Amino acid sequence: MNWEIFYKSASNGLRLLEIALAHHELGDILQKRKQWSEAVHCYQQAIQHDNQFSWSFHNLGDALKELEQWHEAADAYHQAAERNPDFFATHSHLADVLMRLQDWQGAVAAYRQALRLNPQHFESLYNLAASLEQLGDRPAVAETYLKLIPLKPDFPWYYYSFFWKTLQAEERLTEAEAAYKQALSLDSNNIEIYINLGDTLSL
Repeated sequence: MNWEIFYKSASNGLRLLEIALAHHELGDILQKRKQWSEAVHCYQQAIQHDNQFSWSFHNLGDALKELEQWHEAADAYHQAAERNPDFFATHSHLADVLMRLQDWQGAVAAYRQALRLNPQHFESLYNLAASLEQLGDRPAVAETYLKLIPLKPDFPWYYYSFFWKTLQAEERLTEAEAAYKQALSLDSNNIEIYINLGDTLSL
């Protein structure tokens, strides 16, 4: 081995990493200041010097999302997920962007990936149900709704008639009733849970 070439290559690699990190950290500062366009430029510079750091792609996606550049944000999150498939927020943010783009199949896949990592994340489950609703998959919507009940049994579902209509149409009200009764056994003074249970029994 030519050690001179090896050390020179290693030195160049380290220098590129340092430059990438400097751009990334500046991007983080600009993002905190809500200077989104400038942050985007910094993250792009970081990626140019080191395209394997998932956080640069993830934070680039966040900044692009703030600029409502949905397609570009989705691409950045995809790149981040490829490099770090076990980071919940990347999948969750990607799914949110895909909902904006009305890519319901993509959103469902991304939310399911997010929920594989954090199965009790209420907002992701809620949005998964909304995406499944757009696809017309009512059995899956009902299944998702039942998973939501134990997480926030006092959520005001009386504002969301589709919730009750779906559970009724799919004959899942008995399971919802059981979930609310279980919730009341843990929190017997919560009026909202009583209201939800009452709505379940009145259908």
